[in-house]
Order: sequence, then structure tokens, then C-alpha cells
Amino acid sequence: MNTTYSKLLAVVIPLAAASILFSACKKDNSTPFVPTEPVPEAIDLGLPSGTLWSSFNLGASAYGQHGKHYSWAETKAKNNYAWVNYIYRLEGDGDNNVKLSKYVTDDGYGEPDGKNFLDPQDDAAAVCLGGGWHLPTEEQCEELRNYCLVSVETIGGVKGVKFTSNREGFSDRSIFIPYDGYVNTETTIAEGSSVYLWTNKLSSTRYGRVCYHNGTLSFGGMQRNTGRTIRPVCQK
Repeated sequence: MNTTYSKLLAVVIPLAAASILFSACKKDNSTPFVPTEPVPEAIDLGLPSGTLWSSFNLGASAYGQHGKHYSWAETKAKNNYAWVNYIYRLEGDGDNNVKLSKYVTDDGYGEPDGKNFLDPQDDAAAVCLGGGWHLPTEEQCEELRNYCLVSVETIGGVKGVKFTSNREGFSDRSIFIPYDGYVNTETTIAEGSSVYLWTNKLSSTRYGRVCYHNGTLSFGGMQRNTGRTIRPVCQK
């Protein structure tokens, strides 16, 4: 075989394999953007909606890393997740007396504004990564559950939940989400036994909607000031 042709095959074949595993996000290239966190690969699990899931958590830089914790509707990680440090807090320091300035559905906690879903400027994935990335919807999390085999595994010494596509032609694709637990004030809770992923949806005025796994995949509301994991998604 021609030496030059052999060298060309050595380059092309790995690139072709990589193109099968990874896809590209649909994005707007009209405005230059510099990401403030490492940009993940987009994993195509063959989901009906065309949703692509990121290869690692927001704030991580490689597969299997833990990433950072974020309060719901905040775009930066921090050291203390008490209510007094929450971006949209007006007054109060506890669940029963806090008043909020945005995403208010109950007039007992502020002036209702009718907002139930994150604005783009409050979506940490969109703000930190650009490129069409954003927090998942509850429906996208449900789709992930419905079209993947879900298993608890330990990879590289990190315990977490693995989602392996059950779609024809995509059964070799998977994502792994570490059991990151959550942060309440300055204390990390349930690390190694649970993961709580923020969605883009408000559950109630004080609570953001989460997709969580601690043996089974479920949905619920969690205090939006607490620190939870973000797993970005985008569209083909």
C-alpha cells in the first residue's frame, strides 16, 4: 500500500469514528462568544427530539469529573448557598420569610411576575458555554429516562448514574453523571449517593424543578438557593 495513502487512512478513520460518537449543536454564529467554562462534546443518543447531551457537567473539564454546583437561576458557582447570598433575594434569610424579586408565583414571597422558566440570561449553561447550550427541560430529562438503560456504576473511582441509549443504531452511546449530591449553605450532602440536576423550570416560588437519581430517576422541587448540578443540552 502506498505510504502516503496509509498515513491518510490513519488520520481519517479515527476522525470518522469520532464523528459517529459526537455531533454538533445548532447555534447562532452571528455574535462572537468566549466560553467561561470548558465546552463539552455533544453526545447524540438518538433521542426523538434531537436533543444532544453534554459529555460532562457544567464546570467540569472531562468525562467523569464532578463539575460545579449552582443555585437555580444563577450563572456562577459560589462558596455559600444560603438564602442571603441568592441573587434574586430581596429580604429574609430562611425558607419561611424570604422575599424574592424574580420568578415569583406566590405573593407571599414577593410580587408575582408570571415567570416559570429561566430567561436566557439566568441560564448558567447558556451564559457560560454559549453555542446553543442550555439547561434541560423536564421533558428532555423524561426522554433521557425513557430511551436509555439506566445503571449505577463506578467509573474512574467516581460513582454515578450511566444512561446508555436503547435506540437502534445508538446502543454504543452513553453519558455518565457523577453522584454530586447538593450543597446547602457550605455543606455538601449526599455526594456519592445521589445526583440532582436542575431543569429550566420553576417548581414553585422557592423551588426549582430537579431531575434526581438516588436509585431511581424521579422529579421534584428543591430550594432554589441550594447548589445543584447542571448537565447542559443542545439541539442538533
